[in-house]
Amino acid sequence: MIAGLFGAFAIATAVAEQRSRPGQRGREIDLAATEALFRLLDPLAIEYEQLGHVRQRAGNRTTYAAPSNMYRTADETWVTVVASSDATFRRLAQAMGAPQLAQAPEYATNAGRVRNIEALDGSIAEWFAAQPYAAVAARLEQCQVPFSKVFSIADIVDDPQMAARQAIVRLPDPDLGSVPAPCVVPRFSGYAPPSPRTGPDVGEHNAEVYGRLGIGDEELARLRAEGVV
Repeated sequence: MIAGLFGAFAIATAVAEQRSRPGQRGREIDLAATEALFRLLDPLAIEYEQLGHVRQRAGNRTTYAAPSNMYRTADETWVTVVASSDATFRRLAQAMGAPQLAQAPEYATNAGRVRNIEALDGSIAEWFAAQPYAAVAARLEQCQVPFSKVFSIADIVDDPQMAARQAIVRLPDPDLGSVPAPCVVPRFSGYAPPSPRTGPDVGEHNAEVYGRLGIGDEELARLRAEGVV
């Protein structure tokens, strides 16, 4: 899917370039799926060259900013919090009722918090685990700490904002009637594309495709009977 997105951008770029330079010949797009995915891992190469750091598995934790992780509440709700700036971390410490965390020398800067992330994350995780999500959310909102509940698909389906945005559309399907799917992204003003359908059935377009190759209905029926198509 990532390669597909890059492919779409590449086609749009090539078309725009051709239109701006009349007479320009078409472009061949060279797109590797591995390189498209690697493009999402921007910091790794410079980390390795400049710091000799080889990134390892870190779960949901960000390795270059702290705190930035997911924490579980007492009622088993996961919450993502990014409080890596000094000002935001002070507000998080205030929300936790532990302003001394922000005053500790080892947590005074982002670099220090990254170096001491295990102890820091442990303290934050304990605070989350001691109370239900509603209490956590109220306190974080009060102290203006950015956070988000980690939504399950059930939460997404029931979310008023997603419903208002019509983020889930219905795709017609010959076997199931219709099925839910993500909406078309992005959207354009003044243009509302029709919802696509689910994929075609096996051989659904055989007559059309083989017809363009000069194969008539009788020959196609014979090929079908012999199990060729």
